Amino acid sequence: MNNFYKGGRGLAFVWRDGIIPLRNKNIHKKNIDATLWEKQASIYTKKFLNLLKRFARLFAGSIDQTTKTKSMPSVWALICFMLFNLSTAWAQSAETRTAEGQTEIKPLQIGDTVPNVPLKILNSERNLVQDRLHNYGGEKWIILEFWNTVCAPCIAAMPHLFSLENDVDEKVRVIPVGHESEERMNAFLRNTRAPGMKSLEGRFHTVIEDSVLTAMFPKTSSPHTVILDENYVVRAVTKPAYVDVHMLTELMSSNAPSTSVKLFALEEKLLLAPNELLVNPFYSGLVKYVDGLTTSFESKTDSLNGVVHEFFGNMTLLQLYAAGATKDKPLKGLQFKPEHRILLVKDPHNIVYHTEDASDIQRKLAWDRVNKYSYESVLPITMSTESRRARLRNDMDSFLGMSAELKSVTVPCLVLKQIRNVTRRNLDHDDEKLFVVNGWVPNRLKEQEKYVGNSPSGAQTYIRNLGFKELTTVIRKLSSDPIPTIVDKTGYNGFYNVDFSKESNSLADIRAALQKEGFDLVAGEVEQEMFVLSEDGIEANVDELVFTPLGYVTKSCVDLNRAQKQK
Repeated sequence: MNNFYKGGRGLAFVWRDGIIPLRNKNIHKKNIDATLWEKQASIYTKKFLNLLKRFARLFAGSIDQTTKTKSMPSVWALICFMLFNLSTAWAQSAETRTAEGQTEIKPLQIGDTVPNVPLKILNSERNLVQDRLHNYGGEKWIILEFWNTVCAPCIAAMPHLFSLENDVDEKVRVIPVGHESEERMNAFLRNTRAPGMKSLEGRFHTVIEDSVLTAMFPKTSSPHTVILDENYVVRAVTKPAYVDVHMLTELMSSNAPSTSVKLFALEEKLLLAPNELLVNPFYSGLVKYVDGLTTSFESKTDSLNGVVHEFFGNMTLLQLYAAGATKDKPLKGLQFKPEHRILLVKDPHNIVYHTEDASDIQRKLAWDRVNKYSYESVLPITMSTESRRARLRNDMDSFLGMSAELKSVTVPCLVLKQIRNVTRRNLDHDDEKLFVVNGWVPNRLKEQEKYVGNSPSGAQTYIRNLGFKELTTVIRKLSSDPIPTIVDKTGYNGFYNVDFSKESNSLADIRAALQKEGFDLVAGEVEQEMFVLSEDGIEANVDELVFTPLGYVTKSCVDLNRAQKQK
């Protein structure tokens, strides 16, 4: 563990490496009825009391009418009849409540047994199947992967998880769990362009419209992975990147989770709390990546001890600096925009993860373990949120020898200009704004895509009737080269029609397409607000900055990276 110290005050982060023991199966194994009773008892009690009151009112009225006729046999017959109706009504009420989902589901923990819950499964042939959890697994372990169709890391993880079914001697079954509707899920599977998902065609299946499993395993981040053994006992709650052959083999051969699936809890004892030499328990600290965290932020106010305990888990430096932004020192989100980011550091690749293959989650995990940090603080309850955030930011600067700020900087850019007179194009009432790729107006949902064909010149990819800002957005989407800020120096306030040569274009291709319409992109400079992350001792002038997918970096960094690739 790497600890940092500052100004004579102890600064540390504590992580208990003790393995989480698996609970006694005989004590904590619950059958389905017992589990459901525990979750529904409070609701059932209230409903039963209401039914009992109704019965009492009906019984009192009926007794009054019957006793007037002085027929006691009729009274006893009436009592039996009403008790029968009460039991029937109670049973029907329970069925109705369950059908309507009016149950209070208690989250499960490691060592608990998952009941045989019903599942709606969209199978590999995209047919809807009604089934139950215990029909899966048997002698196999189950990996429940909670996901949704707008979670890019979730989608990227699927090929890796499904490959484990073969890699662990077919002892594992992967069950993705989603909450979205059948219609939305089918639309996603038809339209997805994710290479990893396409590789699973004919094999991928998922639970849909789920609410029960999601309630049993509430997540603090996505993706979210739960591992069950052959007896449906919860053995680990983790993330897909941590799940590999080694981890599963270790988990299957012992009664305890792998050390890579430890869970963080703010209730854990602090490293410095037992130290009698300390006058107070206040501290803050930073460590490198912590394996097993499934949450990125936790906060707990301890009124008894007068402290606020906060934890920021496994974040990039850019994310931590964003967390430390304050009203007097805002970042405005510019740190996440390459065209507004300057990285004056020895190795920018340690600051920003960049890859062409988003599905390689093991490579991403390896990068995370080297370049992400966790920050923890225990500070006085009287300290404002702004002051705590300022403390985080100051600690980052001190611990890492860096500084982050927003300032106005002159940087290289691209300038759009006219190279010949262009007649202003106005937007007529019938004219439609179009961005066309390979003859189609793209849309995430395939059924909403529209085929419009080629342009009159035969181009398959083109734009019609777009303004300057829309043009710059299209250029970024179509360019295979990094595009810095584009400044408009045309003096033209009309709309743009441009035919591009293909779907993926180099900057030279884009310039050629613009030149046909009387415009061009040329190198220039612009003064604009920038997020600047500086490492101690590194400075640069504007003529030393180069724009890359990581942001603006120094030429020496680019040369170093090029030399490393050539080795």
